[in-house]
Amino acid sequence: MTSYTRTTRDTHECLTVDTAEHFGADPDGGKWIVFCETHGYIVNVDTKAIALGIRGIDFCDDCREDAAAQLLIEAQRTARIAEAFAELAENYAADVQAFAKLADDTAAGAGTTLEFGGTIRNGVFTITHDYRKDSS
Repeated sequence: MTSYTRTTRDTHECLTVDTAEHFGADPDGGKWIVFCETHGYIVNVDTKAIALGIRGIDFCDDCREDAAAQLLIEAQRTARIAEAFAELAENYAADVQAFAKLADDTAAGAGTTLEFGGTIRNGVFTITHDYRKDSS
């Protein structure tokens, strides 16, 4: 068999699978070897199928640390997105209230002005509004 090397999607480690004989390793732990090229960890397994299915986080301490760090980054990103949506919801609620007030004042014949604007900064869209009674 020719060595089989792959890069995993989750932590991007590079793993090589081959026989213990090819690696010059002791086959007592298993005929097949999975070698983490990224961090230098190695594990013996009994079958080729197991070797091809194993991931770095299954045997490599450094891959586990990398995966945990990636999960933390994703959790922080998700929290920032949730905060942005909460802010948009608050802005939307304020806009709805302003429109309702404008509709009430218009129906009552009062002069009102409602101006809207918006900005995009760092990928966040913010709606602004200014509601005021016209002075007459």
